[in-house]
Amino acid sequence: MNCVDEEFFLSSNHAEKVAGAEIPQPAFVMMYHGTVTHIYGLDIAIQAFAKVHEEMPGAEFWILGTGTEYSPLQALTERLGLTERSNS
Repeated sequence: MNCVDEEFFLSSNHAEKVAGAEIPQPAFVMMYHGTVTHIYGLDIAIQAFAKVHEEMPGAEFWILGTGTEYSPLQALTERLGLTERSNS
């Protein structure tokens, strides 16, 4: 219900070959999109990512959104040493 219609996007194989250039793709992306608030447990997701990121080289965790917990989650990300492994 709150997702994009995937038919609007090119397949990843086609997108990588656009204009003859290779487009680097992350190995694995975990993503949250929505309101950044405590009730959604993003602190737990960040802590879980911290536990597995050594075993998942190239993995990324993206938080796309704004809200009251943005700054505290950014601080948590920095405390856990994940600033290179997450986009928030």
